[in-house]
Amino acid sequence: MRLFPFMPASIVNIGSGLSKIKAKDYVIATFIGNTVFVFLLSLFSAGVISLEYQNTIYFILTICIGFCWYKNTEA
Repeated sequence: MRLFPFMPASIVNIGSGLSKIKAKDYVIATFIGNTVFVFLLSLFSAGVISLEYQNTIYFILTICIGFCWYKNTEA
């Protein structure tokens, strides 16, 4: 359940606490699930913020910030 990003950790914790799972199994499963999830997130972020796309991301962020600033000054 830890691999699903849409599943809140508190629900997994409460469900595991109410079940008959052993603490050792819970800790091992949590460690494995979190390790895989963090690894996948780091791979994704490394691809998004690579030097090849960095200028494009800065440009898009600048446009978004400028648009928000313009909308706030217009009102």
